Amino acid sequence: MRVEQLSQTARGFRGTHDCLMPKEKILKELERVKWFLWHGNVFRADETLTDLMFDVPSPGARARAASGAISADS
Repeated sequence: MRVEQLSQTARGFRGTHDCLMPKEKILKELERVKWFLWHGNVFRADETLTDLMFDVPSPGARARAASGAISADS
């Protein structure tokens, strides 16, 4: 996914009880990713995006957990 599309999605983010990271912090991290990519630092951009993936829960994961697809036994 392109970074600008991620930024547009983050601008529409309302926040949830599961996500403790505010929208402004997410947007700041995405700006850092753009800066790293612009300056050729792919490794740091990848690290930052990976950190964001773990810090911001995806809506699909919440839906799977709520439906019982993810259990404590797995």
